[in-house]
Amino acid sequence: MSERYVPLRDYALIGDGRTAALVSKTGSIDWWCLPDLDSPSVFAAILDADRGGAWTLGPEGPAEAHRRYVPHTNVIETTFTTPTGRVRVTDVMTIGGRGLVPLRELARRIEGLDGRVTMRWRIEPRFGYGLVPTRIEARRPFAVATSGNSAVAACTWDAGSADVEGGGVAGRFEARAGMRATVALVAAHGEPLVFPARGDVEARIDATIAFWREWSTRLAYDGPWRDAVVRSALALKLLICSETGAITAAATTSLPERIGGDRNWDYRFAWIRDTALTLDALGNLGFRAQVHASLSWLLRATTSTHPRLQPFYTLSGDVPRHCDDVGVGGEQFGGVGAADASLGFAVAGEVEREDRAWPSLGRCTPLGARAAEPMQEEERRAAAGAQIVQRERQLAVAEASDGRHGSR
Repeated sequence: MSERYVPLRDYALIGDGRTAALVSKTGSIDWWCLPDLDSPSVFAAILDADRGGAWTLGPEGPAEAHRRYVPHTNVIETTFTTPTGRVRVTDVMTIGGRGLVPLRELARRIEGLDGRVTMRWRIEPRFGYGLVPTRIEARRPFAVATSGNSAVAACTWDAGSADVEGGGVAGRFEARAGMRATVALVAAHGEPLVFPARGDVEARIDATIAFWREWSTRLAYDGPWRDAVVRSALALKLLICSETGAITAAATTSLPERIGGDRNWDYRFAWIRDTALTLDALGNLGFRAQVHASLSWLLRATTSTHPRLQPFYTLSGDVPRHCDDVGVGGEQFGGVGAADASLGFAVAGEVEREDRAWPSLGRCTPLGARAAEPMQEEERRAAAGAQIVQRERQLAVAEASDGRHGSR
């Protein structure tokens, strides 16, 4: 694997229930899609270090990095130790707020802990998986990158001069003990771009930490390895679309299943099998409202194709289209030797059989009894219809099996 690519084990996931980003141990954000989980990327250096785009942030010289999730949150905290001092970087995808807020916001708080550390940062947005033109220009008060009806603004405070150069925005500053700098990327898609005040960004960082901690307190589990169970539940939560309840199988696309392999599909879809397993886990942990929301979404999606059943659906509840193979990595795509990215999914060839999806849906429907709210009439009819079709298919399989046995 090329040294220009970070090992996958060195990434951590952050998100806001609408989209997600991958942060490497070195401080580089190498994956971020806008405006949603299944949208095209703005950062995709995890797939193409040359053209994918990234946001790097870290000490100018050699440093040792130690990181963790802030306990009971989906917020990353990385401490860099250098020969001259220590600095802490907190990475947050902020969640909401009062008043006029950005559509999406990715914020980084830099705090000097000891001594002095020279920090460098560089933001290189590349919209559309790095395949469409991106324009970057200095505006007042912040630099802005645009492509079509999408835009991101690089908002900086006490992080040095933000210089537009070489297809990116870059800065350099000294982190001293007791000081704090903030850099935030705010995004818009088909709407005005909001330039936030620093105090509002800082408040949303703190509010997001509080949100995740409060969410974790709802977890009803007192058995062994509770910290690991909480961390697993938090990871699952990042794969759930907060606006619809759809559950995606992955937050990324096009990573080969093995080094040198070509099975680099887009898994940002709601698989019935994965949804069933996730709902079962969340139900056992006491998240009844989430079970209700996600089960309702699933039943509405499957009703749209009844009596046929797709093994998976898009996050908007539609039938997936065939994949588009896009050469975004050349000879060293993703650092693992795959030639092209598959965006979308090869529905005709690389799917779970329909008859395997029915049992998964059948396992989902009884979970409605564990939901916080009773199912609506439309949802009850959909659930009953799913169970009837499943029983019919089971009978058909049994009859076919008896016929084969009888002819022997």
